[in-house]
Amino acid sequence: MTKKILCTAIALVSVLALCTGCGSKPANTTVVEKSASDVKSEGNGYKNDNLDLKTIAQNVKDKYKNGDYGLNDISIEIPTEENNFFNIIIVSEEKPSDPGVYVDICRECLFDLNAEAIKQDPQYSPSSENYYGGLFDQYTVILTATCYDEILEKWPVYQTIDSGKHDPIVTNNDEIDLLDF
Repeated sequence: MTKKILCTAIALVSVLALCTGCGSKPANTTVVEKSASDVKSEGNGYKNDNLDLKTIAQNVKDKYKNGDYGLNDISIEIPTEENNFFNIIIVSEEKPSDPGVYVDICRECLFDLNAEAIKQDPQYSPSSENYYGGLFDQYTVILTATCYDEILEKWPVYQTIDSGKHDPIVTNNDEIDLLDF
């Protein structure tokens, strides 16, 4: 129970950190209006009403919790009307000898989320070596990964990948103090 509360608290801190600048508009910005053809549908806050994002997230969570990943917990928050991003928090049981293991798990998680989206709507582009897939052309993703013993001290992966960017996932060697947010 305390693990779920801790992961929920971390997720809230991540969302708050991202939203600290929400509503403010930098000087000299241009607002671009989208036409109806640019966005499939925004009826319930999602860009594609054909996807059941809750089911997609749950299927991937089930795979990772029941797999050979040695994960203590995985949390996948789905986009809502207010926030157009996935927030993925991965917590391993033990610290791996190579922090690159977190990068591999995060990449595979993105590939799996996209594969689940394709099962529901085959129009999404599949993932490839340098492309997380069509789902992430629409949605930003926030990735965080650490081991349970260092959950408040060090986050080997703490990265935001904007929609359509498909930046490589990298390890973070800096200590991140979540209380600074």
